[in-house]
Amino acid sequence: MKQPILGLVSTAIIAALALGIIALSEPSFFMGWLSFAVMACIPTQIIAAFVWGPLFENMPTVSKGCIQTAISLLGGLIFGSALHFLAGQGFGPTPQLMMLTIVTVIATFWIMVAWNAWPFAAIIQSPIALGIVILCSAYVLAYGVFISLFNFHFLAGAEIYISSLETDGLFSAWPVLAYLVTTVAIIMLCLLLDFYPVSLLSLEGSKAAIVNSLWILALAAIPFYGFVYIAGFDPVKYMVRGPVSFIFGAFIVLNLLENSLFGNHRAIIKALLSVLLALVLAFTMQLIYQAFAQWLNPDINSGLPDYQLELWLANAMLAITFPLIVMFSDFFGLWPFRQIRNEQTTTDSPSVNDTLKTEIQN
Repeated sequence: MKQPILGLVSTAIIAALALGIIALSEPSFFMGWLSFAVMACIPTQIIAAFVWGPLFENMPTVSKGCIQTAISLLGGLIFGSALHFLAGQGFGPTPQLMMLTIVTVIATFWIMVAWNAWPFAAIIQSPIALGIVILCSAYVLAYGVFISLFNFHFLAGAEIYISSLETDGLFSAWPVLAYLVTTVAIIMLCLLLDFYPVSLLSLEGSKAAIVNSLWILALAAIPFYGFVYIAGFDPVKYMVRGPVSFIFGAFIVLNLLENSLFGNHRAIIKALLSVLLALVLAFTMQLIYQAFAQWLNPDINSGLPDYQLELWLANAMLAITFPLIVMFSDFFGLWPFRQIRNEQTTTDSPSVNDTLKTEIQN
C-alpha cells in the first residue's frame, strides 16, 4: 500500500482504535488516570522515536516497534510516578497534575524541535546519554515553567481544589496553558514550512535556538492574543478548537501521510498546501471526535463550569490518539500495511521523524 492511501487508511484505523479504547473506558477513568498515564509516556516516546530510534534501525520492524514501545511505557512509569507522588503529592489526576504533565510534553517539543536538542546534542555523543539528559531537562524546564507561571486561584472554594498543590504562579492556569499549547501548534506549523523563512538565515546552535524561540513565541502571540483578548474567546475553547486540533491535523500530514502530497509543486507551494491540508484535517477530525463524544455521552456539556466536551476532545486527540500515531508511524513504520524494508517513501520534504533525526545527528 502506498501514499496517500496508506496514510488515510492508517488515520482511519488509528482513530478507530483510539475511540474504541475510550468507549471501553469508564468516563472518569478516561478523563483521569488513563489520560494521565498515557501522557506521562509521551516525552519518553518522543525521545525513543527521534533520539534512540537510529539505535534500532537494523532490527526487524516488529522487534524495533515492540522495544521502543516498551521503553516508552517504562519511561511513563518512572516519570509518571515521580510526577504523581512528588509534584502531585499522591492526590491522583488533579487539574494541577494533568496540566503539569501536559507542560512536560510541551517542554520536550521545545527542546527537541525549537532548539534542535541544543545545547545537549553538541556536547553529548552517546545517543542513550543524550536522550536521558534531554528527558530530565524537559521535566526540570516544565516544572520551572509550571511553578513560575501557573496559579489555580480560580479553583479556590471548589471541591477539587487542594491548597497544598497551589503554585501561586504569575498567571491564571488556563490562559497560560492555552498560550503554551499554541506555541506547539506554531512549532508544527514551522515543521510543515521547513522553518521558512527562519531557515534562510542558516543559523546553528545557540543562535538558531534563540531565533527559533523568538519566532515561535511571537507567532503564537498573534492568534492567542487575537482570539482570547481581542475577540473574547474562552481560552479553553480556543485552545481545543484551534491549537490542539491543528497539532492533531499536522501530525496526520507529517507522520501518517509522511508529508508525501503535493510533490509536483515548488517547495514553498507544497508547504503552504500541507498547512492547508492540516487545517482541513484538524477541522474534520474535530467534528468526527465531537460527534463520537456526543454519541457516547449525549449529556456532555461544552464550556463552563468544567469544559466536559473540550477536555474530552483534547484528551481523545492528543492524550490517546497522538501516542498511537507515534507508535504506529515511528516505531512500527506503518507496519503491517507497508513493508518498510521494501518500500521507500517518495517525497521532496522529510517527515517529522526524518527532520528531527537529521537535525539532532548534525
